Amino acid sequence: MLISIFSPKGGVGKTTIALALAESLSKKHRVVALELDFSPGDFVSLLPSIDPKKNILTYKHDILSAVQKPHGKDFDVIVGGYPGEHEHITREDIKRCIEILKFKYEYVICDIQPGIVELVLDVLQQSDKVLVVAEENFITPVARINAVLDWISVNNLSDLKNFVFVRNKVTNRELVYIDKIKHSMKLVHDVPFYKKFKGYDDKKLQKNIKKLAGVLKNGTFGENKKFWFFRRIFSKSYL
Repeated sequence: MLISIFSPKGGVGKTTIALALAESLSKKHRVVALELDFSPGDFVSLLPSIDPKKNILTYKHDILSAVQKPHGKDFDVIVGGYPGEHEHITREDIKRCIEILKFKYEYVICDIQPGIVELVLDVLQQSDKVLVVAEENFITPVARINAVLDWISVNNLSDLKNFVFVRNKVTNRELVYIDKIKHSMKLVHDVPFYKKFKGYDDKKLQKNIKKLAGVLKNGTFGENKKFWFFRRIFSKSYL
């Protein structure tokens, strides 16, 4: 199963959720976290035992040689690259890498960079689920999500039926901005704001992400009634 984690704005906790999900799923499944972030990504800083030189660009023709296992963890990772280096890897390279990883692993968690480049569009299309990470406390992330989803939809770049919302750093259960996004995407999970946060493997976060992992495994993407109630009210109030 290919699960992509995406947000058009950085700093919303996308990579943390990707690694937390990999950590949770790896308790019972073969999991690899693939970093498709050339902005650059945060895998190296969050996983200090990882070698940054052993990345997807170095081994794009032998992707399994790029696989590394973080110290003391059950999941594998593949590191991305640095700004501008995505030009040295083709869409065909990425497609082949994804196919190989899906064959070897039960779950491929793909951390996609905030700014969309051409090569990640195929990954969005191939994904069984795309978790769009939104942060309700600020209007900017939600406004950018609206614009990017519009662009993807208008240009037929991906089928939005596999896209769902995950709210991060939630301090208020009431929906503020996300209800104004015009695309019919389900809000499937809330991740609370934690004052004393220790990272992607924080016990409190893991307890929460375990619920998200269960939703993904079971495919129980039920509608959030409050979410759809607000959507009907604001159906003509788009950002």
